Amino acid sequence: MPIILVVLKIPTRVTMATSLAVTLVSPIRISARKLITGQVPFLPATVHTAASLLAAPLGQYSQACSG
Repeated sequence: MPIILVVLKIPTRVTMATSLAVTLVSPIRISARKLITGQVPFLPATVHTAASLLAAPLGQYSQACSG
């Protein structure tokens, strides 16, 4: 059993919420740092993000139509 549950006696729900929060915050922080330090080419990243946002609903629609 994880230490946070057994030793610290923190409830399971709080433990799960803490884990999810850390999992969410860490990639955001790392991505921001990479953008600030110039490790990500801004124009290709913007185009890729825009294309993904536009194409995602199309993929969902095509799955719904195929059965």
